[in-house]
Amino acid sequence: MRAWGQIFTIFSLVLAGYGMVMDTSLEIATGERILNLGLMNNQSNIFIGAGVVFISGILLIGFSHNSSGAIRVCPFCAENIKVKAKICRFCQKEVPELNFDSISEEDGNNSGWASAILKVLLFVVMLYLVNKSIENGDRLRDARNSAEQLRKQRGE
Repeated sequence: MRAWGQIFTIFSLVLAGYGMVMDTSLEIATGERILNLGLMNNQSNIFIGAGVVFISGILLIGFSHNSSGAIRVCPFCAENIKVKAKICRFCQKEVPELNFDSISEEDGNNSGWASAILKVLLFVVMLYLVNKSIENGDRLRDARNSAEQLRKQRGE
């Protein structure tokens, strides 16, 4: 989970950088540049998406458990101890060794549902951002074609 959090955090910073260098103006037939509200809206959507992905990445990093610190419950005092512990630090009794084949993946990972929901949410946000980017790219292409047609009409 920590690796996914780092990937999401880096991706969000790259996405925010793209939003910062994004051109929000169009060249019109007279050669001047005007600001385009659609492109500004796309830029703000990119910033919002980058913020959501950044916060999700930070949460994944913060709530991830270190795999070397896997825990189990002491059979004598019911306290959480490390899997590799030979003596319980709470009751000072010798703890029987675990058969690692019998350990389920859910031991030490209590946030299985939360991480699944978070992954689905991030996937939906990324799909939304890609869709908006494609839509605004089409609008930008149409605006450039219209500007080119105006130039041709005025030149003829």
